[in-house]
Amino acid sequence: MSLFRKLRDTFRSHRLDGQIDDEFQFHLEQRIAGLMAQGASAEQARREAARLFGNRTSLADSTRDRDILLWLQSVLQDFRFAARNLRRSPTFTAVAILSLAFGIGVNAAIFTLVDGILLEKLQVPDPQRIVQIHGHYPDFENSTFNIPIFRELLRQRDIFAELIAFYANPVLMDLGGEPQHGSAEFVTGGYFRFFRTRPALGRLLDDEDDRSEGAHPVCVLSYDAWQNLFGGDPAVLRRTVRIRGIALQIVGVAPPGFAGAELQSRYDLFVPTSESNDLAGIPWESSNHIYLRILGRLRPSLTRPAA
Repeated sequence: MSLFRKLRDTFRSHRLDGQIDDEFQFHLEQRIAGLMAQGASAEQARREAARLFGNRTSLADSTRDRDILLWLQSVLQDFRFAARNLRRSPTFTAVAILSLAFGIGVNAAIFTLVDGILLEKLQVPDPQRIVQIHGHYPDFENSTFNIPIFRELLRQRDIFAELIAFYANPVLMDLGGEPQHGSAEFVTGGYFRFFRTRPALGRLLDDEDDRSEGAHPVCVLSYDAWQNLFGGDPAVLRRTVRIRGIALQIVGVAPPGFAGAELQSRYDLFVPTSESNDLAGIPWESSNHIYLRILGRLRPSLTRPAA
């Protein structure tokens, strides 16, 4: 803070002048008080004190110039001392410079990550009504659930206007050639409707796709996957993607930039949760597994504490 103030005062001379004037006035008043204590009248004390101190403007100028000069000399000495030490220890100098560069780079990267993950908002209507469901248990807290719990929450129509569940899973995709590693988000039927999303091509998943286990082996491609894996081919709706030997019919393409509920993640496919058993080995109806994250949209008249 002292260095900052010195720099500030050096380039803001009016501020330094004010400080010098205050200091001058303080000493002048002290001298006047001392002369009056010796028996001089107030007027005599002021004249004598002014004579002893001399020209106020000249004194202020010399004081300011001397203060700035001494400070600059001190800074220059410090820089010379630091430069000599750095020249004597080139290894230490290199490590110090690299450490600074690394630290600045890491901080910049972390800020970029936080800005993208934590500060970006979900692109949905009335985001203040969106809540994530957490479970509070005697010994722990949890934010994952299963289909039976999701269905029970769906029955709470007096609380939630809409409710969706989802989870991510890595997949090995067979597109007709060499299998490729990819990522899929398994979602409930109202997922795209929840985000008020329109397809770039074809259609998106709906409640019928997620009504019964294994009945609708379909998928929606992300826009990036459509471009990168299929070259943006508009005839992609006649293609399939095989996962674990199951052929998923491509029924649509999500719009560009759609990130869904997890802004930090990007997926190749969106698949109904009803395909969980066949594609991810997770029994869809089981209450013994917890794997789904749940988002809800509160009813318009309902506050969070009330919910």
